[in-house]
Amino acid sequence: MAWSEVKRECVSAEKSLHEVLNSFQRDIESDLDDNVETQLTRLSNLIDKLVACNDADKPPTSKAQIQRLREILLDNRSKFRTAQLRHRQAREGEALRKSIKREHAEDRQAESLLMQERSSLMNSVNMTSNIIGQAVETRNELIRQRATFTGSAGRMVDVARQVPGINTLIKRIEDKRTRDNTVIALVIAVCICVLLWYWLAGYF
Repeated sequence: MAWSEVKRECVSAEKSLHEVLNSFQRDIESDLDDNVETQLTRLSNLIDKLVACNDADKPPTSKAQIQRLREILLDNRSKFRTAQLRHRQAREGEALRKSIKREHAEDRQAESLLMQERSSLMNSVNMTSNIIGQAVETRNELIRQRATFTGSAGRMVDVARQVPGINTLIKRIEDKRTRDNTVIALVIAVCICVLLWYWLAGYF
């Protein structure tokens, strides 16, 4: 293949490499790695073909042109490796951010569950405290009532002790009620006996 023809292919390969490398550098999600590698390999092979051309076919500036192409190849390969590293770091950073965000969301969910559990526990504690408070209040009320009743009974005993003859008066009242009940019972019995006698006398 003639020098001029290989040189034209080198220019075309250099242009294609520049375009695909620029696209790869701009987009961290790009999957153009293989395309860039292909263009780098193509340009490297074409440079080797230029070197292999017959000296008679080479122009006087061939060495300078080949050196320039080699520098372009080396520079683009360096840019490609740098872009690859930057893309990998960006993807790892994004993965790390997503992981942290996911863990944060999980932590917030766990915290929310803990807060709900704590709120439920506090409600149970408050309810238990209210029940205990009501029980204590009821107990205190019963104690107050018992004290009132005890005081009333004590005052009645004191009154009975302080008023002379009250026990005797109460005993007399009870005795009179007993006598009255006895008289009433006797009267009723006599009436029944008279009625029976009258009924039996009429029957015979």
